[in-house]
Amino acid sequence: SYEGGQAHDGQGQPKAYDLNITVFSDNDGTAVLLSKTTVDLGDLRDGYYGTRWGQTFRATTGASLAAVDVWAAGADHVWDLDFTFVVRKDGPGGEQVGPAKTTKAAYQAFGAGLHGTSWGPGEVQLEAGKTYYVELTNPIGFNPYVMGAPEDAYAGGAAYQDGVLKDGGQVDLSMTIV
Repeated sequence: SYEGGQAHDGQGQPKAYDLNITVFSDNDGTAVLLSKTTVDLGDLRDGYYGTRWGQTFRATTGASLAAVDVWAAGADHVWDLDFTFVVRKDGPGGEQVGPAKTTKAAYQAFGAGLHGTSWGPGEVQLEAGKTYYVELTNPIGFNPYVMGAPEDAYAGGAAYQDGVLKDGGQVDLSMTIV
């Protein structure tokens, strides 16, 4: 989302790409709506492998969505999966809000990666009090990490696999929503 930006290598030489990085400050009303607060990446669970996952959340302000990230693992220890992120109103079947973004992963551990994207100001406009759904897809498939500790539970939303509420709404993806 940063037009005119450019990555540089360790010697200061410009590169023909941007870095997978998002920078925020908290002096402008930025709200972190969902974030893991305990140690580790979360839990990997049997039966959670799929090509489409998502998490609902409730907007607290009428600002725009800034960024999301999620921890996930691929099959056969493949971590570098391209994820496409889409934001929808109301839930999995809702109208798309803003542009879809496809990104690469950042390596974390054997088979696990951090997948994320950001949107520019106003690209994904939110209405305070409304529910939104962040959907992530990969045609090969992946297993998302989920919040493993009760203190990480998010009352404002729940995880969905292939558009279906997972485990009766008692699970959240191990992700950050800003």
